[in-house]
Amino acid sequence: MVQFLGVRPKDVDFVVDIGTPAAVHASKKEGKSVFTVFDHSWGKTYQMLLDKFWKSTVEALGLEYQEEKILQDLVNSSNKLTRAVKKIKEDEKQTRKVFLFPYYITPECYYKHWESLGVEIAKIGGVLGKPKVTRETARKRMGIGDNDSENTVYILGGGTSVWDAKLPQMISQIQGKKLKYNVVIFDRGIKEPGKYKRIGNNVFTGGAVKGETIQGILPGVDLVITRAGGGIVNDAIACRVPFVCVEELGHVQVEMIRKNCMGKTEKDRLTRTIHIDDFKTKPINQIIEQELVEQEDDNRKLQERMSFIKNGMEKYIIDDILSHI
Repeated sequence: MVQFLGVRPKDVDFVVDIGTPAAVHASKKEGKSVFTVFDHSWGKTYQMLLDKFWKSTVEALGLEYQEEKILQDLVNSSNKLTRAVKKIKEDEKQTRKVFLFPYYITPECYYKHWESLGVEIAKIGGVLGKPKVTRETARKRMGIGDNDSENTVYILGGGTSVWDAKLPQMISQIQGKKLKYNVVIFDRGIKEPGKYKRIGNNVFTGGAVKGETIQGILPGVDLVITRAGGGIVNDAIACRVPFVCVEELGHVQVEMIRKNCMGKTEKDRLTRTIHIDDFKTKPINQIIEQELVEQEDDNRKLQERMSFIKNGMEKYIIDDILSHI
């Protein structure tokens, strides 16, 4: 793993893993201490997907307990996915310490998983990163000019069927309109990171800034419409940008994060939900006007709640790791 980076193993004192179990395995093989910083666990996530598949199979076949147990034993002994999940967990177990995020990014089941592996757990007391550029710089990075609208909505979808079907519709629905706000759509297929272009009156597309996360442009954004992935939740909170999450039923980890961000009480709520049927059927400009304009007061409340969450917590992680070396 370290050799792939052009670095000699003997020149490395320790490795920081960001969620690649195979890298943990390779690093340990070289005799290096490994520290993991991650928002979940691939072993647990894949296990949940397998369990979900198993449950739906049993229900579909209407199996009784004894038949169910026999079939499950057969699947567990022969299924390549099951063996792969077991190997992932074995690799995860080799990390020296894992740093996990608060519950609104790392659901409780992942804490229990890492605990079951016997790995030392450190809870990050906030989020990573903070705004590093001005609003003006971020707007310029997205191609937004001085004469464009003051308000900007950033749409960051995932590579799932829900988003793959909606994104082309979004562009066709608003490309020719003169909007009272800017719409920037994240393009995962862009070949030049940070290269944004105007594709309509107030519509832009582009990717992450080279060498940075999406935090390199979020200071110029007023609202993010996204899926509840751990990365964008972290980045939005770090930059104090309100975000609303599209419901994605069937995506286990994403749905757990979305529900946690909705909070158990109103004072704990960090987001709003766009229900999947509304997302599929309503024009995107109608959704934006509801979430940006009609929910303006609530967006301010969400920003205020975010302001109480510590950002820039990477320094804590670095200090903690160095104390072990």
